[in-house]
Amino acid sequence: MESVISAINQNRLSLQFASDGQKDNKDVVLAAVNQDGRALQYASNKMKGDIAIVMAAVKNYGCALKYASSIIKNIYKVVESAVNQYGCALIYASNQNKENIEIALTAVNQDGRALQYTSSEIRDNIGVVLAAVKQNGLALEFASENLQGNFHVVMPSVTQYGCSLQYASPEMKNDIVIVMAAINHTGFSLQYASPELHRNFEVTMAAVRQNGRALEYASHSHQNNKEVVMAAVKQNGAALEYASAEIKEDINIVIAAIKQNKWALCSASSNLQEFALIVSNCI
Repeated sequence: MESVISAINQNRLSLQFASDGQKDNKDVVLAAVNQDGRALQYASNKMKGDIAIVMAAVKNYGCALKYASSIIKNIYKVVESAVNQYGCALIYASNQNKENIEIALTAVNQDGRALQYTSSEIRDNIGVVLAAVKQNGLALEFASENLQGNFHVVMPSVTQYGCSLQYASPEMKNDIVIVMAAINHTGFSLQYASPELHRNFEVTMAAVRQNGRALEYASHSHQNNKEVVMAAVKQNGAALEYASAEIKEDINIVIAAIKQNKWALCSASSNLQEFALIVSNCI
């Protein structure tokens, strides 16, 4: 027995190669799952239904809950321990535990994406959803339609991760306060703004100042606007790629782009490239 446990201590997944008797031995299996919770998959069915064994496994590796017996997956403290280690282990819990608010909160506080594995009722619970989007803004994707249109949910979501704006309701995508908060996190959020705000000069300027390459998602009129493009290339010269053909003929903008990033020369108009190359060699 000691030699088996010694082998497990040296190779934490060696339970896979143990005999059926050893896979059914509590001391052996406990040593294995204490080393690596994934070892639970190689234990006997009897051990997969032993609460002490499964608790040790999920504390080490939350997704070991996948290998537990159906009865164990229905025990609150086991599931709570699993999602506390890894929130998305909630996927392996029983439906009863997926509907438990306390377990849902534990899960989303560890990983906001765990919201997707909760019940529809919980995805409409503002307390749980708020906790989820504060941990990971992209969890907004899994919130109820009702809460995707709630200002107090969407704001912390886009503040945590700007591009979560894509999962907000049309009304929220048209709220300039929400959109500006998203853009302040990442200019690329501009692509998810409503058509009205997409055409808004101040919104576009904020986006390209945060990330010049957000010019890719600007309206055609703004890609042809010297003030917008100048702001974009000053932040990131590579943004010149997304300017209109007319703007790529503007020597001042091309030089500003090259000053920020010499590779922007490739995006200048062919008429200016030779002159811009000479300028770039002098910078």
